[in-house]
Amino acid sequence: MPRKLSLGCIGDDVAAVQRLLNYHLPAPKFAPLVVDKKFGNLTRTRVIEFQQLNRLYPTKMPIEQVDGVEPKPLVIDGEVGPNTGRVLLDVREVSQHPTSRLVPNEKAKDARRSRLRVRDGPAPAPPHQLVRSVSLQAGGQASVNPWVISPFVLTGQFTWLARNDGKPDLLLTAGGQFSANLGDTNGSWSGQIFGQMALGNLKLQLGPLDFLNPFVQTMLQKNQGQPPAVGLAVGNQVNLSLKKVTVGGIEQDSLGLFVNLQEVVSVGLDSGNCTAPATQGMLGLGWSFLFF
Repeated sequence: MPRKLSLGCIGDDVAAVQRLLNYHLPAPKFAPLVVDKKFGNLTRTRVIEFQQLNRLYPTKMPIEQVDGVEPKPLVIDGEVGPNTGRVLLDVREVSQHPTSRLVPNEKAKDARRSRLRVRDGPAPAPPHQLVRSVSLQAGGQASVNPWVISPFVLTGQFTWLARNDGKPDLLLTAGGQFSANLGDTNGSWSGQIFGQMALGNLKLQLGPLDFLNPFVQTMLQKNQGQPPAVGLAVGNQVNLSLKKVTVGGIEQDSLGLFVNLQEVVSVGLDSGNCTAPATQGMLGLGWSFLFF
């Protein structure tokens, strides 16, 4: 195996990694990889999931050093370097033949029994992680009840993402939004500041398409020529990742398309009247440019 395999690599070594990932991350919990010798986005996602589940595995090996690889925690980067490759091969190995079956790794025969105890035990939980990001979103929005078209909507927001022991991600977001409207129902423009709580990493994905990202949002909004109002929205966002980065061991979308659907109710601050629920749909492009 070469020193490192990463996105874009092709060849027999990639095929061996794909077979090993299918062994370590079996169906039905994980969709099997197609062994096509191409290190694509889905293979990279499986490598990250394997690294998260086995991050501390090298530190539990009964020997201090194997083949020049130090027993340190795996770096969760989606690449198969010496440490990740060593963990993949620790219990099993594969041949390059397309019909090959995984066989015991005879080279590790003396230490296999103790390693199997580690491999068959509960996987070490990923550590608590926090990533903060700043992002911009731009797109168009349509609202029903009342019917309003906003061909240009610009949102700026700051997000805290918390990952805790393999549970769904918790995202807290604060930001502001400006909309240019058609018609006079909400005036020629609308503005709002908002706070949002959302869940992510719910494992309802198809390649780069993430279907399930539910959220609850509260906002203070102002339409041109109308008194301010407070509102509550409940919805879901579907994301199509175009570019990713890994920050603090968490893979993040840095560029992507999204479709946002939500139900909104609002209360006028002057009258106290509550509006009927309105359905809003937004299609746009999101760009996250600052992570820390």
